[in-house]
Amino acid sequence: MVTNYNSEFKRRMGGPERVLLMMPLNVVMAAKIKGAVEVERLASALDSLRKRHALLAVRVVIDENDIAWYVSQDVPEFTISTIPRQAEDQWLQIAVDECKTSFPIETGPLVRFSLLHSPERSDLVVCAHHAICDGMSLTYLIRDILQHLADPDRVVEILPEPPAITRDSVPSPPSSNLVARGVIGLFNKLWTRRNIRFDSSDLKRLHRTFWDKNRDAGLLAWESSVAETKALVSRCRAENVTVNTALWTAFLAA
Repeated sequence: MVTNYNSEFKRRMGGPERVLLMMPLNVVMAAKIKGAVEVERLASALDSLRKRHALLAVRVVIDENDIAWYVSQDVPEFTISTIPRQAEDQWLQIAVDECKTSFPIETGPLVRFSLLHSPERSDLVVCAHHAICDGMSLTYLIRDILQHLADPDRVVEILPEPPAITRDSVPSPPSSNLVARGVIGLFNKLWTRRNIRFDSSDLKRLHRTFWDKNRDAGLLAWESSVAETKALVSRCRAENVTVNTALWTAFLAA
């Protein structure tokens, strides 16, 4: 139970969270900021937000019963890489590199920050493991960071402990191929009988193997104007759908 900054947070990972832990999935979000951002103020804002977001500063412990836990005790400070900002699209390569870099789940934290700084503009790139967040989560985190940069003395509202993700609390995943389900079930039973377990070194190897096979993967980015963005949001509200749903539908249609 999270009651204050000094209390220890420990929570068992649910089924879907555990699945994401085994996948080489990093989530990246970037924010373009007018003006310079001092790294000391950014570090101070992040330190304050550890109180608000319980999973922001955790590590993963896999116990002797092969159960994974989020633990907040003995988690290092956040990593902030500072880089001189030299080009408008420089953040794109940072984002690609962050996707390909695994997290030390046994020590944590499961989030990193890159600050491209210049007197006129700054880019903040946030990368986190998909086991603790999704894209919307990082959007809210960046919002909170910007609010604290603008007002360092603002009171931090501590959020309640996030509920555990279980198979009963998330929508049913798309049905998979019957043969694939059978093969996966067979391997699960075989590994259980042989007591085959995956540790942090195995997860690092899975991450590295995935990106070795997908080394040519890149990032496609485009920008919409303020007017276009407002029009899209307005249309989504009129149709009672999320912007994310509209964008995914557009990708599928294309």
